[in-house]
Amino acid sequence: MILAAGLEFARYSALLAEVRRLTGLDGLSARIHHGPIVIGPDEKRLLREVPPHSVQR
Repeated sequence: MILAAGLEFARYSALLAEVRRLTGLDGLSARIHHGPIVIGPDEKRLLREVPPHSVQR
């Protein structure tokens, strides 16, 4: 890669991080994923199950 020629790894990583930040491609999502709104029968069964070592008082 021509851009990386002569750059140390840390400086190259910092440069890429800055480019991602400036272009808005930093990979961080501004939204929170809440999962499916409607759960199916398999998910309902899993929510009802309690592991044998779980003690509920």
